[in-house]
Amino acid sequence: MKETPALTRMNRRAFVRLGLGLSGAALLAACTPAAPSPTAAPAKPAAPAATAAPAKPAATAAPAKAAAPTKTLKFGAAISATGALTREGGFLREGYQFWADTVNAAGGIKVGNDAYKIELVFLDDQSDGATSAKLVEKLITEDKVDFLFGPMGSGITEVASVVSERYRKIMLSPLASTQRLFDRGFKYLFNHTSPIEKLGGLHAEMWKLLGVKTAAIVTPDDVYPLASANVQKAIAEQGGVQVVYFQKFPKDTHDMSSMITDMKRLAPEAVSVTGYVENELLLIRQAREQGVNFKYYGLLDAPSTEDFFQIMAKDANYMFEANPWDPSIGWKDPVFGDSKKFAADYKAKKGKEPTLFQSAAAASGVVLQQALMKAGSTDTDKVREAMLALDLQTLNMPLKYNEKGQNIAGTAVVLQVQDGKRTVVYPDSVAAAKPKYPTPPWGQR
Repeated sequence: MKETPALTRMNRRAFVRLGLGLSGAALLAACTPAAPSPTAAPAKPAAPAATAAPAKPAATAAPAKAAAPTKTLKFGAAISATGALTREGGFLREGYQFWADTVNAAGGIKVGNDAYKIELVFLDDQSDGATSAKLVEKLITEDKVDFLFGPMGSGITEVASVVSERYRKIMLSPLASTQRLFDRGFKYLFNHTSPIEKLGGLHAEMWKLLGVKTAAIVTPDDVYPLASANVQKAIAEQGGVQVVYFQKFPKDTHDMSSMITDMKRLAPEAVSVTGYVENELLLIRQAREQGVNFKYYGLLDAPSTEDFFQIMAKDANYMFEANPWDPSIGWKDPVFGDSKKFAADYKAKKGKEPTLFQSAAAASGVVLQQALMKAGSTDTDKVREAMLALDLQTLNMPLKYNEKGQNIAGTAVVLQVQDGKRTVVYPDSVAAAKPKYPTPPWGQR
């Protein structure tokens, strides 16, 4: 595996700096039109063998363990190793690597009559859109990657995907789902996660279920969090919940105390923060410092990280999290068996629980792997057509694409921390427990 440059220690206090000043039009003008060929030409297709628990017929099954591959497929990613998204970018990299290691140990990817070893090439986009775009071009023109994994964040993906589209290279993003990414008519951008319409409104659905009458929504002024906040506000108001406070804050803020003071005065029953892990931790810490308690805390990512529980201790209880994935649901997977087995194997080998980020990255690898096997070819357009025809489960969620490259089968759930553990509480079809509401005051949890 090539890696340029080495990962630095994650900056836990960093915030989003997307650098979206670089426009799609400028990128299109700057990119050269060459379209590199894959690293190896495939032989005539043959049906792959199946492994444990395939979700669909053998055409989408993982390859059986075979002799050591003699050919290589390169997968590249410009991904945050420094900057505001260091934490999340590091999680994604771990997920991609876990998938590659697992598949290589089983004999590689069977494409037609050939087995291909996976080689990963990582570059550090510094959590910046313009940098990501330059590095995506480098991955294509200099590193000669065959396929691309997307960067962290919808904003950076929006910029970087202009380059991959220009070179007609498939970019599969594990988490970017903002609608405007897929309204541009691009043919080579795909995502894996739930549509924003499903994820963004989950807390608002819970508010209606629990009888919440007033709510506050705060969001960083960034592409995905703001889009999610707008969806949440619309669904809340449709459900009869009055949003008494809706506030954007600078992406690099280190202080939410004034917003908390405003919310204390307005006294909403529920609060939701649609930002990243550091945003969520900051709001909770400063609300606790000021002694401001809400009956409902709506979060997106923080409770899925181990250090959330280390920081919050018993005060983590009662927190709600909207998340596309939880291993307890048990989605089937053609490579890892199912989501429960993936989580167990990951913890056994890495010594920690996988988060949404690792699972989404590993599942993205599974998707490209199944498309390659289905196509029986490494040709980009044949793989693209195979992706559009996929209909399967992965360890992360179900998957089926529309013509825009969006996963329209993606799901999402609401979890609540109960007795120190994340527990699915909504929807009822997959819930393991009933939600606990309202949240007791600080120190009484």
